Amino acid sequence: MFKNKKKYLVLLLAAMIMIPMSIYAQPPEKDGGRTEEHWMHGKKEQGPHPMIPDLSDKQKEKMKDLHVELMKTVQPIKNEIGELKAKLHTLQSADKPNMVEINKLIDNIGLQHTKMMKLHAAHMQEIRKLLTDEQRVFFDAHKPDHGKRMKHHDPQMQKKQH
Repeated sequence: MFKNKKKYLVLLLAAMIMIPMSIYAQPPEKDGGRTEEHWMHGKKEQGPHPMIPDLSDKQKEKMKDLHVELMKTVQPIKNEIGELKAKLHTLQSADKPNMVEINKLIDNIGLQHTKMMKLHAAHMQEIRKLLTDEQRVFFDAHKPDHGKRMKHHDPQMQKKQH
């Protein structure tokens, strides 16, 4: 009888160790378990706006060109924001922080974000011009939240979230 209790104790101990390990071994589902195919309605289409139905090859190519042009314009602004944030961090961590300089940097960072938002807004309008009425209705109803998407791709925002 003592041997059976020992076996059960060992099995119980092993289960207590293995169950939590298996839970943490699975990556968390950030989108509620929905797959890429779910979001794209079963289409394995790639590109900056994959959810728009019935895009012609000409539309896709023009959208790709507009997207590349936008990224070329936005990247230097993102770099500038990164530099300003680094400078801001340096000023904020000084023994005697200069609030005038800190506030100037904060204002400048805000201006850069505003500039980027305006570029994105203009980009969306350029995309809308390429679409048929039906596609435009779908596009307007399913606009991505660029702010959330940018946070996922911005390493500084990821640091703040964790």
